[in-house]
Amino acid sequence: MGAAWRAVRAANRTLRNVVLAVVDSGVDMTHPDLVNQFWRNPRDGSIGHNFLDDSSNVNDENGHGTHCAGIAGAQANNGIGIAGVANVQLMILKFMGSDGKGPLSGALRALDYAVSNGAAVSSHSYGSTFRSPIFEAAIANADAVGHVVVAAAGNDGLNLDQTPTYPCSFARTIPSMLCVAASTSATTSALSVATFSNVGSAVNIAAPGVNIISTYLSGSYARLSGTSMSTPHIAGVAALLATLGLGGQRITDSITRGRTADLSNSLGASSPGELDALNAVNIGLGQPTSPPRPSSAPTRVPGIVSVPFERSPVHRTPIVVSTSDGCELAGSVWTPQTFAPGAENVFVILVHPWGKLGGSHANMSSLARTLSERDDFQVYFSKGFNCITFDTRGVGRSTGSSTFTGHDEVKDVVAMANYGIENLVTKGGKAQFVLLGSSAGAAIAGSAAPLIDNCIALICIGYTLGHMARVMFGSHIPKLEKFTGPKLFIMGTKDCWTSVSQLVSFVEKLGSSAEYRLVDGAGHFELENSPERAGQIVDWAADFITKAIYHQRKEGEGLAFTHSLLMHLLPPLILILSITATLVAGRWWRAFRGCYSEHY
Repeated sequence: MGAAWRAVRAANRTLRNVVLAVVDSGVDMTHPDLVNQFWRNPRDGSIGHNFLDDSSNVNDENGHGTHCAGIAGAQANNGIGIAGVANVQLMILKFMGSDGKGPLSGALRALDYAVSNGAAVSSHSYGSTFRSPIFEAAIANADAVGHVVVAAAGNDGLNLDQTPTYPCSFARTIPSMLCVAASTSATTSALSVATFSNVGSAVNIAAPGVNIISTYLSGSYARLSGTSMSTPHIAGVAALLATLGLGGQRITDSITRGRTADLSNSLGASSPGELDALNAVNIGLGQPTSPPRPSSAPTRVPGIVSVPFERSPVHRTPIVVSTSDGCELAGSVWTPQTFAPGAENVFVILVHPWGKLGGSHANMSSLARTLSERDDFQVYFSKGFNCITFDTRGVGRSTGSSTFTGHDEVKDVVAMANYGIENLVTKGGKAQFVLLGSSAGAAIAGSAAPLIDNCIALICIGYTLGHMARVMFGSHIPKLEKFTGPKLFIMGTKDCWTSVSQLVSFVEKLGSSAEYRLVDGAGHFELENSPERAGQIVDWAADFITKAIYHQRKEGEGLAFTHSLLMHLLPPLILILSITATLVAGRWWRAFRGCYSEHY
């Protein structure tokens, strides 16, 4: 950034006072590196607005907003901490709470507030799979008045052309909007898109997003990774260009035209070049630019960087797994940097065949990557569960032949569990598995559950119980019934294969180990192929998994207590038994002798 700052100073222009809105979880309002950077509302002196409780208290209870604000605009040359990308005023708009989630209405009101109160740029490090036409119209209106919206691409390692997230994907059609991927340039000279970063045609710029240090709660500093960190880098440069008098599409054109050559990515999908701040400034000033730097071969980020904070991005690792009958299955392991309590060695295997058996792998990837609410926007943080997704045999990148009944696919699930036991368990740990199957995958998962050691729970989405479905999948039911662990069935009330009464009757037959949840008004294929339904499903699934882990732990503690108690009591117990046996034996021997030799 130093060269870009020098170029701005050398331009000898009168710089404008620019306001950059950070739409996030608030800010540490007393942080020494931020306290002098805040915008002040001329009407009430506030530094922004809290859209959760309609107050001026924008204090951050999560840390995410403070981190993003520091990247964009922390005070420079003050002898402490870091320097933000731009010397601008920070407008703090809070719509997410301590859990990193917030309502769509809050995001909309925050954007309207930013535009109405003169912010030139807004930074949005959050996203959802839910597409809101109202939100799209709001961003288009901001674009019409020259406001630049900068949004995070997300940390799912996916191609957004296939599985879009919002607001980022609105950048395809809104000229002055930027969608930001994360690059590895902060930690390695081998420049590429970070393996966790989403890519696709909507993503038009990349910026450093791995191991980024910035301001944090209680006046501290923290290193975090994610496209959430990349976004304020770009927002800061956009604000820097605004100080030169640029606005709207002139800002976005300067940034995208000045970027490096397109970076490589592990998906082979469309991905942009990285930010070159000096080039962007020179283009904005009408000056010559340097030639684009070539991108490098893909580089793997080792574990995404360990950071001692509560949440951090998900790391997606491609795997190839061999089955017992010689098939090669392509899959992915989704690993959170920070685990939910007790979940370090718990692996959720998501089962959904497609091809002959139909279905949508995109939905299972959506469940795997989020495990969070759909209706609420969320910062791009992990929920803390390991997940495994894979292409079943004969489909996608996997070898072998698929079957109509799903019987051979049961071996695929077992193979994934064996892979987890052999390759994914942390040192000294023991693998536990949760099988989550959808539609035909639910039947397959049900058959696999009793075959997998330490399968602690089974979750079935849209299990097919109707008369027609039983012709194809009925033979899986007796195998599911052998699984004695907790079972959760999730179904839409308008499922075309199974009626609500059939599901209720089946669950009652299974006894206390089974329960069910109904998605009101949803059909079978709506659940099966709609990432928009993922939020409610994963809420239920996450709660169910958490309970299963808890009960397993309590059972383990009970066994450990019994074992410990037995070890303490065994020596005196043996002594007591020995004495008792001796006494009894002596009395018996005397009685025996008396029967034969005692005389009067």
